Amino acid sequence: MRAFRCEKCDAKFLTTLEKRRHERRHRNYICDCKETFQLWSALLAHKKICTKQNFQCHVCDKHFSSKRNLRLHIDTHLSKDDRTVFICPYEECDRYYMYKTNLTSHINSIHKKVAKPKIPCTFEGCSKLLGRMRTYEEHLKTHLATNKTKFPRKPRKDKGQCKKKIIDSLARNITCENLKGENVEINLK
Repeated sequence: MRAFRCEKCDAKFLTTLEKRRHERRHRNYICDCKETFQLWSALLAHKKICTKQNFQCHVCDKHFSSKRNLRLHIDTHLSKDDRTVFICPYEECDRYYMYKTNLTSHINSIHKKVAKPKIPCTFEGCSKLLGRMRTYEEHLKTHLATNKTKFPRKPRKDKGQCKKKIIDSLARNITCENLKGENVEINLK
């Protein structure tokens, strides 16, 4: 019989598939910081920590996973005069925003009283209206958790019938009538 040998540790295997599966253990994954890992999942877990440490705010020491997120954050430390801001055009409103979309949302909800379309609950007897799909989905979970009887299980097709395969595996001379009694004798042949 021919054996397949691992080139790194001289372990022997009967098939090339087993050998390749084994050789994956010798593979190393390297992070940008030059640290090595044997498992891909360990590298991914490390990168979550490692990359956050690369982008740190010099003002408040917060960590960020990308340069873009850090740049956006640093703008929050600048004064209103040193950055591009979007000021609310309505009189007696001194609100300002870093992003135009936030200003638009403010104007629509506060000054124009434009209501976002609400999502109605579809369960019978519930008249709740929800503003976001995420809150709607969370709300549906409350209905499903409390009303388990809404979706009853189908009755078993073999309910009340003798399970012959189980009986045969236990003993050959037991009948269903014997199983219904409290004391059952099992004679194995």
